[in-house]
Amino acid sequence: MKILNAKPAAAVFLILTLVGLSGCTPNYTTTDLHGKWQVTEMDADMPELSPAIIQAGEELALSTIYEFNTDGSSVEISNYYPEGIPGQWTFNQDSMLLYITSTDEAIPSIGNYSVEFLSKRVIKMTQDYQELGQLSMTLTKRKN
Repeated sequence: MKILNAKPAAAVFLILTLVGLSGCTPNYTTTDLHGKWQVTEMDADMPELSPAIIQAGEELALSTIYEFNTDGSSVEISNYYPEGIPGQWTFNQDSMLLYITSTDEAIPSIGNYSVEFLSKRVIKMTQDYQELGQLSMTLTKRKN
């Protein structure tokens, strides 16, 4: 009975495992963002802002639901805007950037977020405010 050297066998196993795992990496697309997303966590890395402002922002964020429709329209609903802020959204899956533009003339805004899929139903959106710092929100996809 011939015994194989363990080092080459382990190297082959490692290479096959890495190749297999790289094929299992999900490729998220615009379709994965369709639906309603509830903000479940907010983290502000903004040292220049007072804790009271950050806390008020967190309370508002945690009441927010983003709805991304298949036609590119969006609605942002929160305790502060219960009727919702209408908008348009696009997602660039190559750069993983999400762009949300308000179409409400009374509340003009453009948001550019980098998106990280933590799973099929959980995403992290991060917005860079240059000198002020960064704001990150974790969102969970709602069933309805």
